[in-house]
Amino acid sequence: MGNFWIALAGVLITLVVGAITLWISYRQAFPSRRIVFLAEGEPLAPHEDDQKSSVVIHYNGREIQSPYLVELAVGNDGKRDITSDDFNAKKPLVFDLNAPVVGILKYASKPAGTMKPDVSTSDTRLSIEPGLLSSRQLLVFSLLVDGEPRAEYAKPLINVPIVSSQKVVEKRKRFSRMVRVVAFLAAAVSVVLPHAVGLTLAWSAPLLLIGGLLVVTATASDAVSGRVIGSSMLAVSRNIYVDPDEE
Repeated sequence: MGNFWIALAGVLITLVVGAITLWISYRQAFPSRRIVFLAEGEPLAPHEDDQKSSVVIHYNGREIQSPYLVELAVGNDGKRDITSDDFNAKKPLVFDLNAPVVGILKYASKPAGTMKPDVSTSDTRLSIEPGLLSSRQLLVFSLLVDGEPRAEYAKPLINVPIVSSQKVVEKRKRFSRMVRVVAFLAAAVSVVLPHAVGLTLAWSAPLLLIGGLLVVTATASDAVSGRVIGSSMLAVSRNIYVDPDEE
Protein backbone atom coordinates (compact mmCIF):
# COMPACT_ATOMS: atom_id res chain seq x y z
CA MET A 1 0.00 0.00 0.00
CA GLY A 2 2.77 2.41 0.94
CA ASN A 3 4.64 1.67 -2.28
CA PHE A 4 1.52 2.53 -4.27
CA TRP A 5 1.42 6.03 -2.81
CA ILE A 6 5.15 6.43 -3.47
CA ALA A 7 4.63 5.47 -7.11
CA LEU A 8 1.58 7.72 -7.44
CA ALA A 9 3.49 10.63 -5.91
CA GLY A 10 6.30 10.10 -8.42
CA VAL A 11 3.85 10.22 -11.34
CA LEU A 12 2.09 13.32 -9.96
CA ILE A 13 5.39 15.12 -9.37
CA THR A 14 6.43 14.39 -12.96
CA LEU A 15 3.09 15.71 -14.22
CA VAL A 16 3.25 18.86 -12.09
CA VAL A 17 6.81 19.67 -13.18
CA GLY A 18 5.85 19.02 -16.81
CA ALA A 19 2.73 21.19 -16.53
CA ILE A 20 4.72 24.07 -15.03
CA THR A 21 7.27 23.77 -17.85
CA LEU A 22 4.53 23.83 -20.48
CA TRP A 23 2.81 26.79 -18.83
CA ILE A 24 6.00 28.85 -18.74
CA SER A 25 6.68 27.97 -22.38
CA TYR A 26 3.13 28.88 -23.35
CA ARG A 27 3.21 32.24 -21.57
CA GLN A 28 6.52 33.16 -23.22
CA ALA A 29 5.56 32.04 -26.71
CA PHE A 30 1.91 33.09 -26.81
CA PRO A 31 1.17 36.45 -25.19
CA SER A 32 -2.37 37.46 -24.28
CA ARG A 33 -2.49 39.92 -27.18
CA ARG A 34 -0.89 39.38 -30.57
CA ILE A 35 -1.42 40.36 -34.19
CA VAL A 36 -1.11 37.50 -36.67
CA PHE A 37 -1.13 38.14 -40.41
CA LEU A 38 -1.16 36.12 -43.61
CA ALA A 39 -0.52 37.61 -47.06
CA GLU A 40 -0.69 35.65 -50.29
CA GLY A 41 -0.60 36.96 -53.85
CA GLU A 42 -1.65 35.38 -57.13
CA PRO A 43 -1.08 36.86 -60.61
CA LEU A 44 -4.30 37.66 -62.47
CA ALA A 45 -2.70 37.75 -65.92
CA PRO A 46 -0.52 34.70 -66.65
CA HIS A 47 2.94 35.30 -68.05
CA GLU A 48 4.86 32.83 -70.14
CA ASP A 49 8.60 33.26 -69.76
CA ASP A 50 9.41 36.86 -70.67
CA GLN A 51 6.46 37.36 -73.02
CA LYS A 52 3.83 39.85 -71.96
CA SER A 53 0.38 38.40 -71.38
CA SER A 54 -2.29 39.16 -73.95
CA VAL A 55 -4.74 39.73 -71.09
CA VAL A 56 -5.16 43.42 -70.21
CA ILE A 57 -6.79 44.41 -66.92
CA HIS A 58 -8.14 47.89 -66.19
CA TYR A 59 -9.35 49.23 -62.85
CA ASN A 60 -11.11 52.59 -62.63
CA GLY A 61 -9.76 53.49 -66.07
CA ARG A 62 -6.18 52.55 -65.17
CA GLU A 63 -4.35 49.79 -66.99
CA ILE A 64 -2.64 47.41 -64.58
CA GLN A 65 0.70 46.30 -66.00
CA SER A 66 1.30 43.36 -63.64
CA PRO A 67 -1.93 42.67 -61.75
CA TYR A 68 -1.86 40.55 -58.60
CA LEU A 69 -4.70 39.67 -56.27
CA VAL A 70 -3.52 39.76 -52.65
CA GLU A 71 -5.46 38.05 -49.87
CA LEU A 72 -4.39 39.70 -46.61
CA ALA A 73 -5.70 38.47 -43.27
CA VAL A 74 -4.92 40.36 -40.06
CA GLY A 75 -6.19 39.05 -36.75
CA ASN A 76 -5.95 39.41 -33.00
CA ASP A 77 -5.53 35.80 -31.90
CA GLY A 78 -4.92 36.71 -28.25
CA LYS A 79 -7.35 36.38 -25.37
CA ARG A 80 -7.54 40.14 -24.74
CA ASP A 81 -8.86 42.95 -26.92
CA ILE A 82 -6.54 45.43 -28.63
CA THR A 83 -7.82 48.99 -28.25
CA SER A 84 -6.94 52.32 -29.85
CA ASP A 85 -4.82 53.11 -26.78
CA ASP A 86 -2.45 50.30 -27.81
CA PHE A 87 -1.51 52.16 -31.01
CA ASN A 88 1.68 54.15 -30.38
CA ALA A 89 0.99 57.89 -30.76
CA LYS A 90 -2.30 56.95 -32.46
CA LYS A 91 -0.40 55.89 -35.57
CA PRO A 92 -2.00 53.28 -37.86
CA LEU A 93 -0.83 49.73 -38.32
CA VAL A 94 0.78 49.76 -41.77
CA PHE A 95 1.34 46.86 -44.16
CA ASP A 96 3.68 47.63 -47.05
CA LEU A 97 3.11 45.28 -49.98
CA ASN A 98 6.11 46.59 -51.94
CA ALA A 99 3.82 46.97 -54.95
CA PRO A 100 1.38 49.82 -55.71
CA VAL A 101 -2.03 49.14 -54.18
CA VAL A 102 -4.57 49.85 -56.92
CA GLY A 103 -7.70 49.23 -54.87
CA ILE A 104 -9.43 47.36 -52.06
CA LEU A 105 -11.75 44.84 -53.67
CA LYS A 106 -13.09 43.40 -50.41
CA TYR A 107 -12.86 44.23 -46.73
CA ALA A 108 -14.61 42.06 -44.16
CA SER A 109 -14.43 41.35 -40.45
CA LYS A 110 -15.01 38.02 -38.74
CA PRO A 111 -16.92 37.00 -36.75
CA ALA A 112 -20.01 38.82 -37.95
CA GLY A 113 -20.94 41.86 -35.92
CA THR A 114 -17.40 42.93 -35.02
CA MET A 115 -16.48 46.51 -35.82
CA LYS A 116 -14.23 47.21 -38.79
CA PRO A 117 -11.48 49.79 -38.18
CA ASP A 118 -11.07 52.53 -40.78
CA VAL A 119 -8.53 51.68 -43.47
CA SER A 120 -6.79 53.59 -46.25
CA THR A 121 -4.24 52.99 -48.97
CA SER A 122 -1.31 55.09 -50.12
CA ASP A 123 1.15 54.02 -52.79
CA THR A 124 2.27 50.52 -51.71
CA ARG A 125 0.80 50.66 -48.20
CA LEU A 126 -2.42 49.63 -46.49
CA SER A 127 -3.08 51.45 -43.22
CA ILE A 128 -5.37 50.16 -40.47
CA GLU A 129 -6.36 53.09 -38.29
CA PRO A 130 -6.37 52.87 -34.47
CA GLY A 131 -9.48 51.15 -33.22
CA LEU A 132 -10.83 48.12 -31.44
CA LEU A 133 -9.59 44.69 -32.49
CA SER A 134 -11.54 42.24 -30.39
CA SER A 135 -10.08 38.98 -29.20
CA ARG A 136 -10.23 36.42 -32.03
CA GLN A 137 -11.30 39.09 -34.52
CA LEU A 138 -10.02 38.68 -38.06
CA LEU A 139 -9.87 41.35 -40.79
CA VAL A 140 -9.82 39.98 -44.34
CA PHE A 141 -8.78 42.06 -47.37
CA SER A 142 -8.74 41.37 -51.08
CA LEU A 143 -6.36 43.85 -52.69
CA LEU A 144 -5.51 44.55 -56.30
CA VAL A 145 -1.84 45.49 -56.66
CA ASP A 146 0.39 46.29 -59.63
CA GLY A 147 3.47 44.09 -59.30
CA GLU A 148 4.56 41.03 -57.34
CA PRO A 149 3.73 41.68 -53.67
CA ARG A 150 5.91 41.12 -50.60
CA ALA A 151 4.20 42.04 -47.36
CA GLU A 152 6.02 43.87 -44.57
CA TYR A 153 4.65 45.78 -41.59
CA ALA A 154 5.43 48.81 -39.47
CA LYS A 155 4.86 48.12 -35.78
CA PRO A 156 3.25 51.07 -34.00
CA LEU A 157 1.54 48.95 -31.33
CA ILE A 158 2.56 49.05 -27.68
CA ASN A 159 3.52 45.70 -26.15
CA VAL A 160 1.62 43.82 -28.86
CA PRO A 161 3.81 41.55 -31.00
CA ILE A 162 3.11 41.08 -34.72
CA VAL A 163 3.99 37.75 -36.33
CA SER A 164 3.26 35.96 -39.57
CA SER A 165 0.97 32.94 -39.49
CA GLN A 166 3.93 30.77 -40.53
CA LYS A 167 5.77 31.80 -37.37
CA VAL A 168 2.75 30.76 -35.30
CA VAL A 169 2.81 27.36 -37.02
CA GLU A 170 6.48 26.96 -36.09
CA LYS A 171 5.74 27.86 -32.45
CA ARG A 172 2.80 25.48 -32.40
CA LYS A 173 5.06 22.68 -33.62
CA ARG A 174 7.59 23.40 -30.87
CA PHE A 175 4.84 23.48 -28.25
CA SER A 176 3.47 20.23 -29.66
CA ARG A 177 6.87 18.58 -29.29
CA MET A 178 7.06 19.73 -25.66
CA VAL A 179 3.58 18.31 -24.96
CA ARG A 180 4.69 15.02 -26.52
CA VAL A 181 7.90 14.85 -24.48
CA VAL A 182 6.19 15.65 -21.17
CA ALA A 183 3.38 13.15 -21.82
CA PHE A 184 5.73 10.33 -22.83
CA LEU A 185 8.03 11.03 -19.86
CA ALA A 186 5.14 10.93 -17.39
CA ALA A 187 3.80 7.79 -19.09
CA ALA A 188 7.19 6.11 -18.74
CA VAL A 189 7.33 7.00 -15.05
CA SER A 190 3.81 5.62 -14.48
CA VAL A 191 4.83 2.32 -16.10
CA VAL A 192 8.36 1.88 -14.77
CA LEU A 193 7.96 3.19 -11.21
CA PRO A 194 5.34 0.64 -10.07
CA HIS A 195 7.63 -2.17 -11.19
CA ALA A 196 10.63 -0.52 -9.52
CA VAL A 197 8.90 -0.32 -6.13
CA GLY A 198 7.54 -3.86 -6.40
CA LEU A 199 3.80 -3.23 -6.83
CA THR A 200 1.53 -6.10 -7.84
CA LEU A 201 -0.41 -5.89 -11.09
CA ALA A 202 -3.60 -5.04 -9.22
CA TRP A 203 -2.01 -2.04 -7.53
CA SER A 204 -0.19 -1.06 -10.72
CA ALA A 205 -3.37 -0.99 -12.84
CA PRO A 206 -4.45 2.61 -11.98
CA LEU A 207 -0.98 3.93 -12.74
CA LEU A 208 -0.83 1.94 -15.99
CA LEU A 209 -4.18 3.46 -16.95
CA ILE A 210 -2.74 6.92 -16.33
CA GLY A 211 0.22 5.97 -18.50
CA GLY A 212 -2.09 4.85 -21.30
CA LEU A 213 -4.01 8.11 -21.20
CA LEU A 214 -0.74 10.04 -21.35
CA VAL A 215 0.37 8.06 -24.39
CA VAL A 216 -2.91 9.01 -26.10
CA THR A 217 -2.25 12.66 -25.17
CA ALA A 218 1.26 12.46 -26.62
CA THR A 219 -0.07 10.91 -29.83
CA ALA A 220 -2.65 13.68 -30.17
CA SER A 221 -0.20 16.45 -29.21
CA ASP A 222 -0.66 18.30 -32.52
CA ALA A 223 -4.41 18.55 -31.97
CA VAL A 224 -3.92 19.50 -28.31
CA SER A 225 -1.47 22.31 -29.12
CA GLY A 226 -3.74 23.53 -31.91
CA ARG A 227 -6.63 23.88 -29.48
CA VAL A 228 -4.46 25.55 -26.83
CA ILE A 229 -2.94 28.06 -29.23
CA GLY A 230 -6.25 28.74 -30.94
CA SER A 231 -5.99 27.62 -34.55
CA SER A 232 -9.67 28.22 -35.25
CA MET A 233 -9.19 31.67 -36.78
CA LEU A 234 -10.17 31.45 -40.41
CA ALA A 235 -8.92 33.47 -43.36
CA VAL A 236 -11.45 33.42 -46.18
CA SER A 237 -12.48 29.74 -46.31
CA ARG A 238 -9.49 28.10 -44.65
CA ASN A 239 -7.15 28.30 -41.72
CA ILE A 240 -5.06 31.44 -41.36
CA TYR A 241 -2.28 29.30 -39.92
CA VAL A 242 -0.74 27.93 -43.11
CA ASP A 243 1.83 25.17 -42.72
CA PRO A 244 4.21 25.35 -45.73
CA ASP A 245 5.01 21.65 -45.28
CA GLU A 246 1.39 20.72 -45.88
CA GLU A 247 0.81 22.74 -49.06
